[in-house]
Amino acid sequence: MWGTTLISSLLGNDLPGPGTVYKSQQLFFHGAVDLGDTLNVMIRVKEKHDDGKTVVFDCRVVNQDDETIITGDAVVLAPAKKPRPMPDLRGDHRQSPGIRQCHQQGGHRNQGHCVPGVR
Repeated sequence: MWGTTLISSLLGNDLPGPGTVYKSQQLFFHGAVDLGDTLNVMIRVKEKHDDGKTVVFDCRVVNQDDETIITGDAVVLAPAKKPRPMPDLRGDHRQSPGIRQCHQQGGHRNQGHCVPGVR
């Protein structure tokens, strides 16, 4: 099932991207995914319906030995427009003044409050 999760992640995050609605998928499993495998997920537009939103993707997952693991189709409703980008939340959370001051005093934040550190 890991391979199918990678397909839906690719569709929902990259192509078409955020706002995509999954309508259906039909997948065929040709082999197992083993612990330590490296998977390559490929999708390509197979059809675009006249409504301008429904897109059928051809999906394929291969392992590090170029063995086909999964093939099939995914049908999605593509977003009408790209949503605005999400802010990057991966930065150092200690940059906000309250959190930085708490850390400088040897504490840590818990539910919005500074908890003194053990000295």
